[in-house]
Amino acid sequence: MKIHSCEHCDYTSKRLDALKIHIKAVHERLRNFGCDHCDYRGATKVLITNHVNTVHKKLKPFRCTHCHYQASSKANLKEHIMFVHEKLKPFECDYCEYKAGKRQTIKQHIDAVHKLLKPYECDYCEYKTGHKSSLKSHYKNVHFQEKPFKCDQCDYCSTQRKSISRHVKLMHEKHDKKFVCNYCERKFALKQNLKCHIAATHTEKTCICPHCEKAYGLNSDLKKHIDNFHFDKRPWKCSECDYAAHKRIVLTRHMSAVHVKKKSFTCQYCDYATAGKGDLKKHIAAIHEKNKKWKCHHCDFATAWRECLNRHMFSIHKKKKM
Repeated sequence: MKIHSCEHCDYTSKRLDALKIHIKAVHERLRNFGCDHCDYRGATKVLITNHVNTVHKKLKPFRCTHCHYQASSKANLKEHIMFVHEKLKPFECDYCEYKAGKRQTIKQHIDAVHKLLKPYECDYCEYKTGHKSSLKSHYKNVHFQEKPFKCDQCDYCSTQRKSISRHVKLMHEKHDKKFVCNYCERKFALKQNLKCHIAATHTEKTCICPHCEKAYGLNSDLKKHIDNFHFDKRPWKCSECDYAAHKRIVLTRHMSAVHVKKKSFTCQYCDYATAGKGDLKKHIAAIHEKNKKWKCHHCDFATAWRECLNRHMFSIHKKKKM
């Protein structure tokens, strides 16, 4: 069977009419047909029909035979089977080991991770991201407070179904930490967590902060450092008060502790209780184990909390945050 190739890009198709539609839609940007329900326009009537069925009628007639997934088109179902069940990822990143099932996904990965481009901006706060899907999740989670997917074993809820699956796997299922670091023998339940650990901890730290020369192994960690400690960005805002946090998980803890009054983690040595497991660990290390790992480079001051060191540096030595 003859394969038809686009003369403008790498697109190929077994059908000539599909190639013509691709050229009209992608390269000539023709949008001759409009949706009766919104401002969407497409290159063909078929695209308009698919748009109406997917967006307005919410139809998903194509079902996966391997799981509960439903798709609005045959193409989406094929992609789902290829990526999820067959684990096919033919496209590779030129800068790292990341692989994806779509060329467009690779481009988005390079723009967001390696070029640090963040073209998608929130209309309500300063949040920016390299992925359109992340912006949608941000809207639902932060500003619209929409979390339709709930865990059937606890109170956890999320904007995405895949987050529920990941939550159940990590929090409720008994799973082996089968991914072992070759450098320090630390174990992880997820392969991606192992990769991030190696990049952040054991590889050469080439990402240098222009403000304080602190080095990181990942561009994403450098970006978080700059946003959190030099620009003090707090995009995660509480819907009940004026509190804002650097991370979503910190905001969740604030909501649980302050507004819901839920403190699930209790100290085994005293009456201290908190909403966050990490806060309990810090409490035990600082109060009961007297572990003061954050040390000042200018004097003998030491503390168990980085925030206290930051305040000390700024008030005593007039230095920027760590």
